[in-house]
Amino acid sequence: TCTGTLIAPRVVVTAAHCVQDGNYIAAASNMYVIAGYLNADNAPGSAWFDVSSVVPHPDYSDLQGFFCDGAECLGEANDIAVLVTQTAVSGVSVVPVPTIAQFDSNVQANTLVTVSGYGQTNTGISGILYIAQTPFKWRNTWEMMVGQSGSPDTCVGDSGGPVLAKLDGIEQVVGVNSFGFALCIANGNSTRVDTYKSFVQK
Repeated sequence: TCTGTLIAPRVVVTAAHCVQDGNYIAAASNMYVIAGYLNADNAPGSAWFDVSSVVPHPDYSDLQGFFCDGAECLGEANDIAVLVTQTAVSGVSVVPVPTIAQFDSNVQANTLVTVSGYGQTNTGISGILYIAQTPFKWRNTWEMMVGQSGSPDTCVGDSGGPVLAKLDGIEQVVGVNSFGFALCIANGNSTRVDTYKSFVQK
């Protein structure tokens, strides 16, 4: 399972590796979205939403692998996907996607950002939404890295979950979690959503 962010009433943004394995793309009929509950296992049927389409970025490939330079790893390029639900998701606020200019002018090194996900913690499997603030670390044109030693970070199962930042006074989704290191330690890597805004809107 993965985490995602509602960016329009029927649109969830997540990581491409959550829905694509090699050349296989998950069928919409095999996917669903659970929304609005901190504990996904306790969500009633009304919180489950069927998916009508699954759209990973057309240039994503999990066969490219990762590149590591010392302690920093570059993630998988174009690791972003969109799920469209059959009906509007209720009970959850839509989170806007910023422009590149908004992101670049508001987020600098050590800016506090918010990460969240239903993935495991350093003590084991979760299934409960955890939310934490952590410092922004680094970015290039298509990805970012957050967290540092001693600060919260993402872990297995948080893939696709958001990195949120307050831009021009409004909390917006600036990143989609792509991968984290073992034991949930620092330097989680996320895809920049602003760079892929045209793909998401299309």
